[in-house]
Amino acid sequence: MFLSLLRDWKYTFRTFNLHRGGISPVRIYNLHLITVIVILLITFFLYNYLSTFNTVCYENDKLMTCLDYYKYNSTYPLTAPIAKPTGISYRIAIISDLDLKAKSLLHKSWISFLKKGILSWDPHNDKIHISWEKKELLLSSSFVINDRGMELSELITFDGRLLSFDDRTGIVYDIEDKAYPWTILIDGDGRSSKGFKSEWATVKNNFLYVGSIGKEWTSSSGEFIHNNPMWIKIISPRGEVKSVNWINNYKKLRQAVNIEFPGMFLVKYKINSSNK
Repeated sequence: MFLSLLRDWKYTFRTFNLHRGGISPVRIYNLHLITVIVILLITFFLYNYLSTFNTVCYENDKLMTCLDYYKYNSTYPLTAPIAKPTGISYRIAIISDLDLKAKSLLHKSWISFLKKGILSWDPHNDKIHISWEKKELLLSSSFVINDRGMELSELITFDGRLLSFDDRTGIVYDIEDKAYPWTILIDGDGRSSKGFKSEWATVKNNFLYVGSIGKEWTSSSGEFIHNNPMWIKIISPRGEVKSVNWINNYKKLRQAVNIEFPGMFLVKYKINSSNK
């Protein structure tokens, strides 16, 4: 369509010049110059437009990050706290990892439960009270690997979403009234046929960091197999995933408490980031 309009535009200019008593070489040169400039400007605009909305961007990239063009939803908590004379109440939730029991013959799928409640803090008496709703939300999925799935090991708020992580398939679920697959994490450096065994997640600079157990993967007899659980994943708000080697970071953490492989080990099930 653009090329058709460009041809019509050039034809109009040529017709105008003919009616004026002939074609001037200067006018033809100027017309061609203008045409080239217009094409270059349109090409430049399209290139930058497509780069903006299609480039995979990660934290610490030298290029512009996705967040330069993406409005991050920093709402936290998702439900505003309720202030009362007796204290402050927060909506909370927990999610289940049923392990082998996640397979449900009754529902013909693999299941997990989300339980919601209220945490009330009384600052005057320095007390905390937790009450749970009686009804649980049943979450199900048919995405499995080796007949296992929906073993959800973490629950976190990110970009206005409530996310949970299947430590078998590597799927990251967006939890609403159901569990909706959002993105998938692959083991190790991302070139594997196995899902990433997610165990912890935290938000840093509007990126989601997801990690595993943070130790070498070994056989039942303790023999080294690979370092895949010592990688982490960095996820952008748009769902792009970057695999990052964290072996040295995990080893430094072990060294801080005088632990070395293949002796005792640290298993990491929770890591948080804070700027405070």
